[in-house]
Amino acid sequence: MTPLLYGLESSKTTIEEISHAQIHRVLLEGGVQPVRATPSFQDFAESLDLRQPLKFISNISADLQPCSSSGCLIVTCIIQSAYRDSLCVAMKEHRSLDPAKSLLISLHDKIRSLIPSRIDLHDQLSDHIRERKKKGVLIRIITAAQALEQLESEARAETTNAWISVAHKLVDEGLDSSMTEITEEGRGLDISDSFLITSVMYLLLKAELCEQDKQEFYLARQAKYILDHGLDMERSHFIGRFGELSIASAPDTRKWIETVVKRATPDIKAKLKNSSAARHDLVYSSWISDLLFADEQLNLPEVFALDLNGLKGIREVTRIAAAGSALALHACNAAGKSASILEEPDDDAVYRCRAAMVLVMNERHGKSQIEYESIVSAHVVALAKVWNPMLDSSAVNMLRSRTLKVLRGEDAVIRVLEGRVSTAFATFSKYGMVFYASDLALAASTAYKIVDLCWRVFAAQLLEPMILQVLE
Repeated sequence: MTPLLYGLESSKTTIEEISHAQIHRVLLEGGVQPVRATPSFQDFAESLDLRQPLKFISNISADLQPCSSSGCLIVTCIIQSAYRDSLCVAMKEHRSLDPAKSLLISLHDKIRSLIPSRIDLHDQLSDHIRERKKKGVLIRIITAAQALEQLESEARAETTNAWISVAHKLVDEGLDSSMTEITEEGRGLDISDSFLITSVMYLLLKAELCEQDKQEFYLARQAKYILDHGLDMERSHFIGRFGELSIASAPDTRKWIETVVKRATPDIKAKLKNSSAARHDLVYSSWISDLLFADEQLNLPEVFALDLNGLKGIREVTRIAAAGSALALHACNAAGKSASILEEPDDDAVYRCRAAMVLVMNERHGKSQIEYESIVSAHVVALAKVWNPMLDSSAVNMLRSRTLKVLRGEDAVIRVLEGRVSTAFATFSKYGMVFYASDLALAASTAYKIVDLCWRVFAAQLLEPMILQVLE
């Protein structure tokens, strides 16, 4: 069944109304990716408590940005958890439901934005929330959830309806005390500050995914045309941006190709003159070694102009993965454990430490080098103590010292891991990289898709002629 949303809004989306960034994404992914089921309310709530964030992340990762990694999503869970807790504290300290009401108004705005042209329906969600009891606020949240459910696809609506059933049960039973524990059946669920806030945050996530579904629905209508004509559309976009599709219009691409070809051995140069396959392999390998992981970065070639965010995402994931994996190995050694223990990351305590490490390693801005190193070191020590609570002071001091070397790029382990990252994504799940295996697999897939599309678009008219010209 087509969601009501798509009938309310105009479905006459033409190819001209689709941004080229969306067209580029369709070509990278080979189509519009199928919609995945959203997590249940329980999965979402547990992710905010960092009890089972892996389950939550595996359910929603495909619905977010193409270059999102589980590491980035872990940070999202932590930030959302802190936000929820801060609102609950404010409600308790001020004995007020205003934080929950304010968040509910944001949900109303988000739902209205899904159907901007149907102003006649907007007033069905009133922002005049005068209720003074939690039960009254919960009833208003249920009303918003019912409005959202009408706009969702059947796959999305299933989890919304499940939450509505639990909420109705709470209203009918008249519970109005502190939440004890979230359970699938609803037993133990009370109308508490935390339940109210978590519920609205969950519905905000559902509304955001509904907006993405809407965009994907219209994009899917044009996907076949994009896949059939997309390479020509990419070339037309290049011409519109750089003037023409020629060697002269792409000086940074020319510099990259010239650098790579000139350092090739005589045997390789001979192959490049006679073999398109050799030229293909040169571009693919140089994309990894000279653009993704080179010590001295070249200007981004014009042929990758639409892939800047993807490039940054890959570099960030691999940077965190190499450093984080080295730190995990050192923590493991300090605790007197075999590296095989890293292959069991589902342990809750270990996962919490990993999540915290990802967060602090990404929060370098605004901190001095000493402060940053001190914070990261504390988290690495905390990880080691999960494996060995009796860690002595000498082991702690040694671990702190090794952590500083990793962060400063002076550690032998991180140099080895960085080398492996730049040479073969296939080894990411080994040699201590298992802590970040899923992140690296995603980065590897993205890197391949980027260079593969570049070759299909520009090989015949730009890249191969450039290589042959440099060889003359």
